[in-house]
Amino acid sequence: MRRVAAALGGSVNDAYVTGIAAGLGRYHDRMESTVGELRMAMPVSTRGKGDAGANRFAPARVLVPIQPTGDLAALFAVIHDRLATTKAEPALTALESLAGFAYFLPTSLLVAFTRSQALTIDFAASNLR
Repeated sequence: MRRVAAALGGSVNDAYVTGIAAGLGRYHDRMESTVGELRMAMPVSTRGKGDAGANRFAPARVLVPIQPTGDLAALFAVIHDRLATTKAEPALTALESLAGFAYFLPTSLLVAFTRSQALTIDFAASNLR
């Protein structure tokens, strides 16, 4: 998978998401659905190079194309670009400062917020072990 991803100019994560998108595209095609994109939630690392300590992640949402899936290299290229744009989003690092604030919010409010956010995605993906 690393060799294929590198040959296409991307990462293993790009290949992973491309595989998921291709599978979902085939599923929607079989169901005769005309959906062209799905909203994916995934964790994005916010740890900088050389940062010591534990891993840091922020939740992100990305529109992922699922059709047509005939040209996997083209699908990979689009997904690579969208994931790169998402990873470069400055708002991701702002979420860390909000996490400390969330500690003081009532649990009922956090649960309501989490549920409302879950309604805005079609699927979640993560290659974290």
